[in-house]
Amino acid sequence: MQKSGILFNIFLYLRDKFDPKPIVTEEVTTCKEIVLKLLDYTETEVVFIPISHKRFVINQEKEISVTIENRTIHIINHVYSYIVYIEDDKSYQSIIDKFNIVSEKKKTELEEKITTNIKHSLNKILENLN
Repeated sequence: MQKSGILFNIFLYLRDKFDPKPIVTEEVTTCKEIVLKLLDYTETEVVFIPISHKRFVINQEKEISVTIENRTIHIINHVYSYIVYIEDDKSYQSIIDKFNIVSEKKKTELEEKITTNIKHSLNKILENLN
């Protein structure tokens, strides 16, 4: 048991030494925070294009649009356009996870709205039959 623990620690040391994790720059951290904060606003629209795997985050009130594709975040407003490549897996995954959560929530809200309208319409049909 002791031997395998030592070998595992040597493996971890060598892995980190020869395959270091990318340094998360301030630019990446700020970009991630912008996207995550933008996704917090209820008026933000999210769109996922399955064929190209592009994700769009649009907030017309804040006049900011974001395109997410292949680890590249493109932030656009009426004054600037900024492109950041996110090499860090954890940072990129946090953006994708938040996008997916917001997208699912908006889809559920839309389904509930549609279902409510259907129920209301069915009740009207029944009332008209009486």
